[in-house]
Amino acid sequence: MGKPLIRRNVALDNMQQGSHGRSGEVISYSMYDTFTTVSTTLKYKFFSVPQGPTKTEADTNNLLAGYMPSGQRLTASTLKIMIVGIASMTAALQQNLFNMLFDTTIAVKMPGKDNLGIWTLTEIMGNGLLLSNVATQYGPVPTFSGRYRLGVPLIFAAQTAFDLTLTHHVAPAAAIDGTRIKFSLSGTLERLS
Repeated sequence: MGKPLIRRNVALDNMQQGSHGRSGEVISYSMYDTFTTVSTTLKYKFFSVPQGPTKTEADTNNLLAGYMPSGQRLTASTLKIMIVGIASMTAALQQNLFNMLFDTTIAVKMPGKDNLGIWTLTEIMGNGLLLSNVATQYGPVPTFSGRYRLGVPLIFAAQTAFDLTLTHHVAPAAAIDGTRIKFSLSGTLERLS
């Protein structure tokens, strides 16, 4: 008996595969969506409007309304939020913004389940709320952001419907109308090739 044959081509194939393989890939990923504050709107559903005529890739990378695409699974380990569009901060505007963040929650649901999680926006913002005081008291603050690491990841399986609802429990001040809030679920995306 001779030596067993080593499948050299399999070993070489494995060495030549990076993030992308023949059957699929696993990548770091953020699924994001954006809304613009309007003091008269108390509820907003993230990921309910996919890219298309009303939303560009700058607004969302969601391709299906409230639904994970076939052949994809997102394991979200971090919630992120970014606030954009404040040209110049004042003490009153800062207080209005703090009030809005404090009085607003975001809930994650899947059909047939209770909330998988509910958080206040101040909880997600964390220390990001302090950034406006760093450079010149009440000076220009074009954006600020925060992140919240989940103790238990949220898993969005392929072809699963989901709902992320932002609720203002107190109407935000009209002074912050037009401020854009971008929310993202960040973690690992597995997808078939």
